Amino acid sequence: MGRFGLVPAMRALYGLAFVLMTGMFIFRHGLLTESEAGIEQQRRHDSLSLVASVLHHIETVRQNLANREFRALTAVCVLFAFAGGMDFVTILFMNNQLHLTVTQLSLIPPLGAVSSIALYHLMLKHVHAKNERVLLVFSLTGMAEAKFLLLVIPAGSLWGMLAVAGLGAVGGYLFSVAI
Repeated sequence: MGRFGLVPAMRALYGLAFVLMTGMFIFRHGLLTESEAGIEQQRRHDSLSLVASVLHHIETVRQNLANREFRALTAVCVLFAFAGGMDFVTILFMNNQLHLTVTQLSLIPPLGAVSSIALYHLMLKHVHAKNERVLLVFSLTGMAEAKFLLLVIPAGSLWGMLAVAGLGAVGGYLFSVAI
């Protein structure tokens, strides 16, 4: 980013992301087969009219909203989505208020990728589905710690920014695994 500028670097990154993600979608689609449960769901919904399908979905939403844990998880997901949307503002804050350079900030995406890969290889192979609540607590704790550190790190602190980015990436990855 420091060499080419923000706009050309972002265009290149988005272009590369488009090519890689499109390839991933095509590759995954070619490898996937529908499960028996999925085929059964398709058969069940194929026989419903549009009105019956909408009524079925409304009833499903009503039943889910009656569940206290579902409401809590939905609230957490909404807050997580909001926090994820705030990442852009966080970058601006780090640049404008913490006086970190664009080059320093460009370390955040690779740090997030390396953190996620390391976490997967070191920890998640040993975690079982019954630990979803523990993962959720760790993920939310990591993200909260990252947001708190963001408020207390001194201006120009590269190590502080890396800690914020690393904790945020780990928290976000654990969250996506937990739900």
